[in-house]
Amino acid sequence: CIKKELFDLYGMFEPGVQISEDTDMWRRIYVHTGIVYSDNVTVKRNRDGSQASIKYPLHFEADPLNRFPALLQDKTIADDIKDSLRGEYEQLKYRVVRSYLYIGNKKQAMEHFKKIDKKRFSKVRILTIYIVFLCPTILFRKHQQYRHKGYYEFDDKE
Repeated sequence: CIKKELFDLYGMFEPGVQISEDTDMWRRIYVHTGIVYSDNVTVKRNRDGSQASIKYPLHFEADPLNRFPALLQDKTIADDIKDSLRGEYEQLKYRVVRSYLYIGNKKQAMEHFKKIDKKRFSKVRILTIYIVFLCPTILFRKHQQYRHKGYYEFDDKE
């Protein structure tokens, strides 16, 4: 349960944010309080097509990605929390690269890949992305489809 005072201080869902609005709200609360943040997956997503993100095919460019720089500049946020945010920011940028690769837009993927702080990732992970750049998109999609047991849907007519 969260106290009403926290909502009063840090706001609720940001108007206009249509994807990841809950994550954005929790991140704003997390950086200013003692609430613990974890990247551990504790819930599986609803994959039946009813979630809002289905309506936004490029949801990986949602507002929360663009909000990180402001949080990292905020002088009221402790340095250790900023370091944690930097890690989360880099992970999100990595997912953006993978998402662009998934839809076959290697040019956009490369633009975002250049912005990643590669020191935060293992050499194997970075090498894997380079390999995906060299592979046909359909191969990457097939791999993802197999890996995620059909959660992703796409047209095979490429």
